[in-house]
Amino acid sequence: MCQMDHRLRLTLRLCVALFVVVVRVANAIDLNPLDLMYGQIHFMRGSSVPHATWVMNADGTDSHLLTQKSGAWSPDMKRIAYFDYNSMRLYTSRADGTDVDLVTNVQRLVNSITWSPDGEQIAFTYIDGSRGNKDHVGVDVYVVDADGSEPKNLTNTDDECNGAAWSPDGKRIAFAATADEDIGLYVINADGTDRHRVIGGGWEGFDLNDPLHPRPPFPEINRALIRIDTYSTAAWSPDGKRLAFAYEWFSPDGRNGPGQIGVIDADGGEPTVLTDADGYAQYPDWSPDGTKIAYHFRGNVYVYDLNSGENTALTNDDRSYFPKWVTVKPKKSVTWGELKAR
Repeated sequence: MCQMDHRLRLTLRLCVALFVVVVRVANAIDLNPLDLMYGQIHFMRGSSVPHATWVMNADGTDSHLLTQKSGAWSPDMKRIAYFDYNSMRLYTSRADGTDVDLVTNVQRLVNSITWSPDGEQIAFTYIDGSRGNKDHVGVDVYVVDADGSEPKNLTNTDDECNGAAWSPDGKRIAFAATADEDIGLYVINADGTDRHRVIGGGWEGFDLNDPLHPRPPFPEINRALIRIDTYSTAAWSPDGKRLAFAYEWFSPDGRNGPGQIGVIDADGGEPTVLTDADGYAQYPDWSPDGTKIAYHFRGNVYVYDLNSGENTALTNDDRSYFPKWVTVKPKKSVTWGELKAR
């Protein structure tokens, strides 16, 4: 009996010691449950606004509710930026809705909310009616510190800008803009300098005789224009060298065609078509390894494999939108020496 009691006490001590080690490891690496989501896809789901945020594996498995809130997630997935339609202001909060911070104090519509890669700033488009132009109200790209300080108008134009997207190094922002009926994709430095067009409306499409490129849906014409989809958002490749974007065909007689996803070098050049959709493919986003692009089409999330050229539907509920890959890697592993030092 004494020997059994001794073994029981020893087992209990080992369990307690193991528990202490687990706790110390978690504390040592600042364990965040969302660190386990690297490489997964989060997306909005619902038939009414606001949507809830869901998450799933890159192959569409293990789809589950993350939080009832929706908006733009910070890179570390710890905070969410969102526009409140009741107060008409931009806020940030924790995923559970606590620790709310006011970001914008002016009651104007905010769109295209996106965090800088380091989580220190937020870019968005903002209707600016302060310039006194009665014929046209500009929609500008703004950048503000995450705590709401230091707001800056980057574009300061009468153009209608939308779809702001930070480059991976945080130095540039891509956006769509409409100027004199020219709808183009632009890149600007994060300090507002060096705005230039990557691809614009008026570009006459692809070689329509090339069978590798989907033809526009107007068989009786031999050329069509391209218009950048200003309701969508461009996405940078992980290396910052390419941009994925959504566009639509536009015929000379004013007809619109299906929306597709294309890829182009961030400095411009010849684009590549990825999809041949019969509707509107929108909101592309690159996987962390740069081999796939997620997008939404007719209320479902799809993934295009850049190596195989295959398109795969990950959802089939017709109410899943705005896919985003989780690109922040888990915290680094801790050595035994570092753990003992704590």
